[in-house]
Amino acid sequence: WRRRRGKISAFEFLFSALGQASALDLTLNAQASSFTEPVTRQAVDQRYNAAAVPFFKAAFHESLATHLAWKADSAMTQLLQQRFRAVRLFDSTHCPCSDALAKLFPACGGGGGTAGLKVLLSYDYGAGQLHPLEVLPAKCSDQGLAGKACQQVGEGELGIFDKGFYQAQALRQVKARGGYFLLPWHHGVSVWGIDAAGQRGAPIEVAAHLKASPQVQVEWDAVELGQTQESRLGPVRLIAYRLAEEKANRRRAQLREKCRTHGRLPTEQALELAGWLILLTNAPKELLPTAAAGYVYRVRWQVELIFKQWKSVLRLDVLPSENAFRVQCEVWARLLTALLAFVWYQHANAACLKL
Repeated sequence: WRRRRGKISAFEFLFSALGQASALDLTLNAQASSFTEPVTRQAVDQRYNAAAVPFFKAAFHESLATHLAWKADSAMTQLLQQRFRAVRLFDSTHCPCSDALAKLFPACGGGGGTAGLKVLLSYDYGAGQLHPLEVLPAKCSDQGLAGKACQQVGEGELGIFDKGFYQAQALRQVKARGGYFLLPWHHGVSVWGIDAAGQRGAPIEVAAHLKASPQVQVEWDAVELGQTQESRLGPVRLIAYRLAEEKANRRRAQLREKCRTHGRLPTEQALELAGWLILLTNAPKELLPTAAAGYVYRVRWQVELIFKQWKSVLRLDVLPSENAFRVQCEVWARLLTALLAFVWYQHANAACLKL
């Protein structure tokens, strides 16, 4: 694609798309007017073709590979780097686009439109590097992406996931590679004790146990999850942290509202569990102490903050075009813009800390 000759050079095309990523009005006319030689909007639209998508994607990955590897130097970062080779955070975000693209990028349905994209993101906490892993149709669930995300967690590394990524087989593969995982326990997954012989014991009623406990932290050192052989995961640690009363009440109110919209009442067990943050991990205590696990998991909110900034500043969720190739190019152009802004932010923040 880069060898194409014409009024629009590869570099100018890419650079103009980066300018459009943060523009107030995403139009082909505005992009056409930014080139050295005048071109028509139709000429720009024709450049958004099948060859342009891998070009934009390659430009992003080239920038990602060559940008300065800035290292965070906070006390928590240094502690994590001493214990894990890397700490990788995973999450995804949904970007609605024109309904005309429903066949190429089908959404989940409901009231959120018929077409949309999902961006799967990995964030290396220690290096401060963003790694968008894939741009997929919005109908792809996080659980369906668990395998792809878990493949990124290598030996001695810690992967931090949202509960939507819980998939026993994928997590077993992380453990088999010598990696570690940390994510919330899904309340629908059964919990079983492990006896002295290392065999599955009696089921554990987590809600009843927590309700009877006066402690702010409750931990099971070794449990097994899942009902069937295929869904089993263990042994793992299950750690529960009592939430502040205000946050617990807010989560219970959200649960009641969700149940009300489905015409039912929340169970007593569900209301009790809403007052706790319950995490599961295969990392031993010497690597991830009980008190630190909850703090480390909250690092994952940095990924959600990144998505929030992208949607508000780069408008990653605004994709009005009906050209499938242009939509994909714009996503990669905005991710590249976000990467450049993120690198600038890192170095500016580091410089301010030295003042």
